[in-house]
Amino acid sequence: MFSQAVIWRYIASSTAEVLGFGEALIDVAATREIHIGIVTWPQNAIVLGLYEALRNTDNDHENIYRRITGGYRFDVSKNDFYTIAVIGKPLSLHEAVERAKCITNDFGVTRIGDKTVIEAHLTTRPHHEEILSCLMGSNARITQRQVEMDKELVLHYTNRYKSPGWRFYRFHRGSGVAKRSKESFRFVVSVEVVDGYITGWWIDSTLYMAPPMELHSILASVRGSPFHELTLFNIELAIRKRLETYGLSRDEIIDAIRELYSVVGVRFYKQGPD
Repeated sequence: MFSQAVIWRYIASSTAEVLGFGEALIDVAATREIHIGIVTWPQNAIVLGLYEALRNTDNDHENIYRRITGGYRFDVSKNDFYTIAVIGKPLSLHEAVERAKCITNDFGVTRIGDKTVIEAHLTTRPHHEEILSCLMGSNARITQRQVEMDKELVLHYTNRYKSPGWRFYRFHRGSGVAKRSKESFRFVVSVEVVDGYITGWWIDSTLYMAPPMELHSILASVRGSPFHELTLFNIELAIRKRLETYGLSRDEIIDAIRELYSVVGVRFYKQGPD
């Protein structure tokens, strides 16, 4: 399937730069290749999963960051290792999770276009061969080449990970809240409705989802709309057509949104008299 792996080298001076390196690698990674980057964390940090809201107990804002993949937070110590693998083909999230579990239990996964992304936190330096074995199987024969990542490109992406709006997202309870959970995964969603119109959505979740920002985009697209049956139908259709999830099913996410509608939605179609 793959004949070549590209091993990327980089030295980062901040947590934001580590995460900027990851996004730069996603950008430059070619399809039909495997790309692996390993960077030393330069400082202690909390690295939230993409959909996790900031906790009230997260007071040390200087060291809180957010990555591009879902899942649980990474509790990072200085000199731990950030590993990112970009597989140049679109795997299902189930396949990506199984390969990530071979590397570590502390990971996030997503899919961006035709690229599958695994971000991992390790306390000991991993070997490229071990990671490739997890990704491709122990019998795979792949040539390797090593490349230095362009610092200017990394710094371009680093700015996003420094942004307070990206890092310090908080959950708001709104007009209604619905919760779903299974095993270690949770999904909490809230909607604010004023005079029947949707004014905001909030999510706090440890799910893996692909594309990474798709659920946010779906919900943002109906802000300003009345929360009636047609809006609910459009949300459900978009989730079924455009979103893949792991941890909870799309039906369970839709069920949570239906629960919100039952509490704070408005009835556009009303049954008339017999």
